[in-house]
Amino acid sequence: MAKALRHYGAVFSAWDGSRLAAAMDDGTMTAYVHYLLVYPRYQGCGIGSWLLGMCKRRYAGYLRIVLTSCREKVPFYERNGFLPDRTQEAVRLIPPTFGETGIEQEEGE
Repeated sequence: MAKALRHYGAVFSAWDGSRLAAAMDDGTMTAYVHYLLVYPRYQGCGIGSWLLGMCKRRYAGYLRIVLTSCREKVPFYERNGFLPDRTQEAVRLIPPTFGETGIEQEEGE
């Protein structure tokens, strides 16, 4: 954990005096693939698999590579060596727009 905390650009942590109680997001043990987008015309040509191969080689020393996918695309990722993680659920937060928060946007923003 110390290595992860030293080498990541943004670490959020909670402390009990001088004792680390919890930490989030390390950037050295888990690689996150946020998007794999292939224009529909080029899907089925091996481009997505080639890009995933690049990611797998780049992050080969990591504990895991995590990505999100819509359900209908899971078989593609399985063919590329990824396994669905049935032990966890994805959660997300969609922040409200300025108008929904009651915060007025400054003119020119």
